[in-house]
Amino acid sequence: MLPTTAGFSFSPSATHPSPRLVASVAAVLSLALYLLTMNLTFGFVDKGEMAAAAATLGVPHPTGYPTIILLGKLFTAILPVRQVLGLNILAALLTAAGVAALSLLFSHLLRVLNNVEEHTAEGREPTNVYAGLAALFTGFTATWWGQGNGFEAYSLFAALLPLVTLLFLRYVDQQAASQRVGFSTGGAWFAGMLGLAFTAHLMMVLLAPAFLFWYFYRLGVNARAFLRFLFLAPFFLLGLLPYFYLMLASAGTPAVSMGAVNTLGRLVDYITGAQFQGYMLSGWKVFVAQSGFFFGKLPSELGYIGIVVAVVGVVFLFRRSWPLAVVALLTILAGVIYAGQFAIKEIEPFYLTAMFGIGFCTAAGMLALRRTIGRTATLAVAAAMAAATCAMNFGWSNERGNTLAEDYSRNVLQTLPRNAFLLSTRWDYLVSPSYYLQEVESVRPDVTVLNPNLLRSAAYLEYFQKRRPELARLAVREIQEYLRLGERAERVDKLSYQDALQAQRAFYRMVNAIVEGAMRTRPVCVTLEVDTLIAPRRQRVPYYLAFVLRFDTSYLPQRSVRYNFRPWVGRVDADVMNIHEMYTVSMLYRANYEALHGRRAVADSYISYALTFDPNIRESDVPPLPLTNREGVLRVIRSYRQLRANVGGGGNGGG
Repeated sequence: MLPTTAGFSFSPSATHPSPRLVASVAAVLSLALYLLTMNLTFGFVDKGEMAAAAATLGVPHPTGYPTIILLGKLFTAILPVRQVLGLNILAALLTAAGVAALSLLFSHLLRVLNNVEEHTAEGREPTNVYAGLAALFTGFTATWWGQGNGFEAYSLFAALLPLVTLLFLRYVDQQAASQRVGFSTGGAWFAGMLGLAFTAHLMMVLLAPAFLFWYFYRLGVNARAFLRFLFLAPFFLLGLLPYFYLMLASAGTPAVSMGAVNTLGRLVDYITGAQFQGYMLSGWKVFVAQSGFFFGKLPSELGYIGIVVAVVGVVFLFRRSWPLAVVALLTILAGVIYAGQFAIKEIEPFYLTAMFGIGFCTAAGMLALRRTIGRTATLAVAAAMAAATCAMNFGWSNERGNTLAEDYSRNVLQTLPRNAFLLSTRWDYLVSPSYYLQEVESVRPDVTVLNPNLLRSAAYLEYFQKRRPELARLAVREIQEYLRLGERAERVDKLSYQDALQAQRAFYRMVNAIVEGAMRTRPVCVTLEVDTLIAPRRQRVPYYLAFVLRFDTSYLPQRSVRYNFRPWVGRVDADVMNIHEMYTVSMLYRANYEALHGRRAVADSYISYALTFDPNIRESDVPPLPLTNREGVLRVIRSYRQLRANVGGGGNGGG
């Protein structure tokens, strides 16, 4: 017979603290740690754009994340601090709330497992304490901890993932006990929060295999079980209502937007992340690389003790309640399979579901250990496991010293010519951060920053024409020509050779019409990586951290500069190394430019300055990283070594 919590009496006492008390303590401890290691500004990738969208009620990149955006706006209005700091505090609070929900969920599940045994004194163990320690252990993994260190969509997902699971299990228990089909308060809460969780992140769908298995196992595969879905559906749809915020915000011209979401079709595309489908289901090689990264670092991320306890927990689950074992393994497998096929470097948050399942296995492992080594020894092992996990992940999860994205984007903006138009595809380090600096803190509002690749989207082009009419007017005919190609132009990777060629030509004609027209009235700049098919006939003159497009080859002077550059000491990853390299390469391009114009002494000064950005990292210091990021970091290290061999001199690791 399947275990439930029905009829199980659990009376809190001094030795058996209540689930809520333990959950509160776990939340406070994790929150203190998250606040201690929290970034004080925005980090890399989407963090600048997400913070700007929340502060200005904009429309962030798909899948939109409306609930966290609305919560973020509320928090920026309440807290009297810098807005990005307030948003980071919100992320820490939500992630810590997730730890509290984990504790409550694990308490529920451990009491279910205890109910399998006789209700003896041995059976009435302090399961709530085990649950709290398992929740802290999970919250101290780098995968979970990382969501509390900066504002992003995943912190709300971390809060709702265990909460929705707890509501689901309670709902199924209620239905199994009553055998009644119809409205229930528990069902309404579960379905509504499930819908809301989807607005936090679509990764909630990864729980579907485990949920459906448990649902039909408990309630049977029959007409009554399917009929219950009809009573859940209205509340689920109610939970999805925040998605319509995207359409409401798009009705205006928000300062931050990835495109006009003004039709139901576009809303569906936005919610389902159609724009990023090229990164999903990326094939066997990507799966092997991402899975190798995840499982390679898993033992150390679990403090080594945790991996043993988790395995013990899986064995115990199969012995005591094989259906719960299946639920745990389905949760882990769904997370691993999905994340493993996602070809992005910031992959850690996508393993949250897998880590969630591992956390439950460790909680079960604690219960198993109690049966073999006793209560006191088990509590000691559990505490040591949580402490070891915290110690192992502290360095990697500590974002307090990370100002690289803000410093770099601010340095770029501050050194551009007045009224400049900058094209850049450096989303992670410049475009995303510039949204926050420009739209929230009014840093260089005279500068227009554009990622030209966004113009491939018809939805973004529509927004662009409203947001930047002075630029759109420069290419009216070319924009219309491009739009006539329709959706074919947006996914050239899915087209035949001839259609792809037609779409690419139309795209470059459009972008070049904008660039050439803008050059007649304002400075136009690009960053190094921008496609050379954009303004191919113009000179690219190195100017501070960008290149100015010029009609001629006349000398362009530049004042001597020392950038505000604060190294992130102790951190070695692709983002950090890319930032260092971008400063160095900019200096070297300028040095070459000065040398070509006969200014050898000035060129030498730029070379010397370029070397100061060498982070002085040894190849042996490079940790495992997703995809080919480790190879990229090693390439940068070798490039600096070669540069020193070519020019001599020493670096100090900072500007």
